[in-house]
Amino acid sequence: MANYSANDVKRLREATAAGMLDCKKALDEADGDYDKAVEIIRVKGQKGVTKREGRLTSNGLVVAKVSGDVGVMLELNCETDFVAKGERFIALGDEMIEHLLSAKSADVAAFLASTMANGKTVQSVIDEGNATLGEKIEIRNVAVIQGPQRCRNSRSSWTLSP
Repeated sequence: MANYSANDVKRLREATAAGMLDCKKALDEADGDYDKAVEIIRVKGQKGVTKREGRLTSNGLVVAKVSGDVGVMLELNCETDFVAKGERFIALGDEMIEHLLSAKSADVAAFLASTMANGKTVQSVIDEGNATLGEKIEIRNVAVIQGPQRCRNSRSSWTLSP
């Protein structure tokens, strides 16, 4: 039997957002080694990513930020409103918008392939969030606006003109 305490399970759960039983099983499998347990949970979470590929992401948030004469906006989607309102999902959106402001990638594919300050690609960070939160997460749209712009509302859509 592995040598670990309830505090170890709690610490692992807080670090990974995995369920308590999953944390306990990971610590059992890792013989109480915290770092090994984190890796076990990460690998198991990545396996779940492929299962979620076909799921619909109809909830989420839109994040926008302006700095100087550059404005950026992105749509980050997930499966449920429960996750969309959670701290970790909102923090992921904030992390993505900060990177979009520095990367200024107006194309979703280019943005997903861009490398963040932590050395990981945006897609790998999204996949980690997917594994941690247990839902499919995707970036559906990005927008980068530079220079002075005016917005006009024409019924159901916004148009930009210089």
